[in-house]
Amino acid sequence: MAETSGTLQSGETFQTRAGRWADYMFGRNAMIGIASLMLLVISGYATWHGMRDFIVGVSATSAKSANEGFSISNDILVIGILTIHQISASLSD
Repeated sequence: MAETSGTLQSGETFQTRAGRWADYMFGRNAMIGIASLMLLVISGYATWHGMRDFIVGVSATSAKSANEGFSISNDILVIGILTIHQISASLSD
């Protein structure tokens, strides 16, 4: 049975051990993790802009200037609506 301690085994150099460590760290599992994180970021970005377009509407104009009355930014509006939705969903469970 192979020894699993932190010491180098017979015939093993530091370079081969470092190579095995690099293969482990950047191997299949790490690549799956990186790909999953990238998909999460992409889907979050798409969801945010999709919800923003749905709630606010696609328009080239932003919030009114301060002298035209009360106005909140589009992003604050989206955050508020999504927060209220999450709270109401958690209360109904």
